[in-house]
Amino acid sequence: MTRESFVGFGVSATSHFDKYFYLNTFNVEAYITRLATGRLPINLVNVMTPREKMIFWLFWRCYDTVIDTRRFKELFGVDFSEEFPFIDRFLQSSGLARREGHRLKLTQTGSYLYHLVEKQYSLTYLNKMWSACMENQWLEKFAL
Repeated sequence: MTRESFVGFGVSATSHFDKYFYLNTFNVEAYITRLATGRLPINLVNVMTPREKMIFWLFWRCYDTVIDTRRFKELFGVDFSEEFPFIDRFLQSSGLARREGHRLKLTQTGSYLYHLVEKQYSLTYLNKMWSACMENQWLEKFAL
């Protein structure tokens, strides 16, 4: 997920571009059957709001340990520090990140704490989503 856009192929693969996040079925037979009928094997689609897109991007840039504020403005048309003033100030004032030109670089402590958050996200959200996908090859909807 460290790329801004990507296409995933295969069972349980994910794809992301623009405001769409797709997750393929986890069931091999269902995947093959869908492709054989000329349909995509997509199990879940999340259509993100502009704000959700920003948060999704920010979450994965923290995974990279660098938030490129120039790239943020290119993508979203707004300044990072104006859109997320608390996060910008908090990361720097708490020593979790330092500004280097147009980049906010997570410090070692910032990286460690981010990965604790990312781990919890994986346990609470992804595991629930994956479990639901394992139980039902074609979900009508998914909510936490």
